[in-house]
Amino acid sequence: MKQKIKYTLLVSYLSVFFTQAQEKLGISNSNYSSINSIFLNPSSSVDSRTYMQLNLVGANAFVATNMAYIPSFKVWPLLRGSVPADPIMVEAKGKPYLVANASAEGPSYVISKMEYGAGIFIRARSVANTKGIPYDVAVLLADPNSDLQTERPSKIELKNVSLRNMTWAEYGLNLGKMFRKEPNELIALSANIKYLTGININYKMISELSATWADSLYAIDALSAKDRYNDPAWNTGKGFGMDLGFTYKKMLKNINNYYSHAQRSNCNYIDYKYKLGFSLLDLGFIKFKKNTYSLDVDTTSYTSYEGLNISSDFQSYYIQNKPIWATTPSAAALQLDYNFENNVYLNLTVIKNLIPDQVVGVQGSNLICLSPRYETKNFEFSMPFTLQRFKYPHLGFACRFRTFVFGVDNVIPFVVKSNTNKFGVYFNLGISLFRNQACNTTRKSVDDCKPGLKGKQGSMISRIGKYMHVKRRTKK
Repeated sequence: MKQKIKYTLLVSYLSVFFTQAQEKLGISNSNYSSINSIFLNPSSSVDSRTYMQLNLVGANAFVATNMAYIPSFKVWPLLRGSVPADPIMVEAKGKPYLVANASAEGPSYVISKMEYGAGIFIRARSVANTKGIPYDVAVLLADPNSDLQTERPSKIELKNVSLRNMTWAEYGLNLGKMFRKEPNELIALSANIKYLTGININYKMISELSATWADSLYAIDALSAKDRYNDPAWNTGKGFGMDLGFTYKKMLKNINNYYSHAQRSNCNYIDYKYKLGFSLLDLGFIKFKKNTYSLDVDTTSYTSYEGLNISSDFQSYYIQNKPIWATTPSAAALQLDYNFENNVYLNLTVIKNLIPDQVVGVQGSNLICLSPRYETKNFEFSMPFTLQRFKYPHLGFACRFRTFVFGVDNVIPFVVKSNTNKFGVYFNLGISLFRNQACNTTRKSVDDCKPGLKGKQGSMISRIGKYMHVKRRTKK
């Protein structure tokens, strides 16, 4: 117990360097990759250009920080077995931050038909965030044996410093429907309903810390902080989550009698000129009940620290096995997609975190992404330009060959060696059926025809109907 409390801050800080990922921004707005797009906006399962899609396996990894970088990093030498250099800590320009999250995606299935979209999915996720950790404190946490051991800051003043990490598995159901089709406007609403299995929670929030170095110890002048964590293990918590999605499409043709992937509308797809989407992501919570530790500190009394590790003075204040309620990384997302009508699209996505610093749990992303893409049924390519935290830029790319997806969030290390402080990679492997097989038959009946057909088309269908009627009578 003593060692666990003493080094928990160090371990949790290091753990975020090995838990990475993002939102697959290069493929999440695709009209053909419904498995990925429902995680950004659930209503994308409605009127997808893919009739059915089965994901077999997928993964996603990303990390971005302004507190460290990997020097002279390039991707291709890794394939030959080389090991990248150790990260170098730097003094952040602007507010210190680290954002990271990861996902491993299992078998998932999405179908789009008539006026509905539906799907099921399984995936495991891990999200980590840090905010406001000063350079000298970060170095002490990451490397207690650094030169700063003999050059400790004489005074530490911290406000609103947080470090958080949560890992869980989710099992979800997607359901959506068209709610308006007239005359060239389409509105779809949808939701992902999720059951969550908790694995770990680690939340540390320092609202205020004032400490002075004296006699090989830090004297705490003022401290207001929270600490919540558990021993990582499968099924240490349970919870529920939800994503809500809305999409408005301005269609290129009249859609009064339009049904997605259905014989009723001859299985013809009608494209949009532009679409506007809005979604609320990861609304939910997990209640951790097993092997939990909770601490609340609000004191101005003299307390000793050895380095920055919690001393045994705090051991008796930790409450064990008290349930910890933790929020999932709730965020609001806005998507605008414009069609140039030559297989080229331009997308703007904005994501804003909704979880305040003082709330136990992990936080969503803050970013803006502008992404041009070229897409057809068999091939797709995009280049998302992202401003992480609305100001730190990186350029990525993604490509899709039918259902196989591969993408990266920072293309620079693929081209030249560079000091890299952000990197991400993702892929999906699955099977897609782009067209309803019932639409492949050449057989037609009078009931399949739209009323009021005239000319050669109406005459031909009329003759086919009469022939089939006579044939049925002959058999009788």
